Amino acid sequence: MNHFSAAAVGLALSSLTACYSHRAATTALTPNQSVRVTYAPPQDVSVVHGGDAFPVMGVRELIGSVQRGSGDSLWLMFSSVRDAGGLTWKRPGGAVALVVRKPGTTVELRRLSQAKTTAAILSGIAGAFVLTGFIVLSTYDSGY
Repeated sequence: MNHFSAAAVGLALSSLTACYSHRAATTALTPNQSVRVTYAPPQDVSVVHGGDAFPVMGVRELIGSVQRGSGDSLWLMFSSVRDAGGLTWKRPGGAVALVVRKPGTTVELRRLSQAKTTAAILSGIAGAFVLTGFIVLSTYDSGY
């Protein structure tokens, strides 16, 4: 891989980075708001997919968008789940989780942070330049 390819790979990887910020949801949530739900301790969550309901055991975190809410309950079209062991998996298309707010349940609004994303991209670019410099210096033949 030449040094231009290494720089291109570093730049491409850094441009795919997106960083999010979270803040407590203090008002009623509306459909399509992006949220992160965390459980301490982990909870079992009911999921509906294709008309079938099933439990997902030991959920620590759900990320997704609100479909509807009523009282202490939210229906969340989730994009990912992290379990108590730290494993993350993506949802099957159309799966909706029932989130019941109880002690230990935190619901936060999830927003793209331009400042964090810009910092990550700039760090990736700097890393690509450092990697390119290292490759150039390590492949340089001094002629001796």
